[in-house]
Amino acid sequence: MSSEYTKAQAWRESLGLSRPQLAKLTGYSWRSILWFERGRTPSGGEIAQEVWTRYRRICHSVTMELKGSTFSW
Repeated sequence: MSSEYTKAQAWRESLGLSRPQLAKLTGYSWRSILWFERGRTPSGGEIAQEVWTRYRRICHSVTMELKGSTFSW
């Protein structure tokens, strides 16, 4: 999972979205998005796989809404 966070940030940047803009589209806080992009929770632990899966599904929906296409990490 170590590369998931770099892919999350690259995906957001490829859409030209700031963290606050993505937060509005996903319902996550911009700080939560920051933690996804760092690959760690605020306490320093790993992000659980089921949490990553949920975040990826939401990101897929955002891609469909903005670009009309799918994405892959």
